[in-house]
Amino acid sequence: MIYPTSTGKPGEYFRLNTLESVWIQGKLRMWG
Repeated sequence: MIYPTSTGKPGEYFRLNTLESVWIQGKLRMWG
C-alpha cells in the first residue's frame, strides 16, 4: 500500500508507514 504525501500531514504519513512496517514484520515472523 502506498499513501500519497499530498493528503494528510507528514507526521500522519510517517505513522501509517510505521504501522505498515510493524504489520509486515509481524507477518514475516508468523511465516518464518
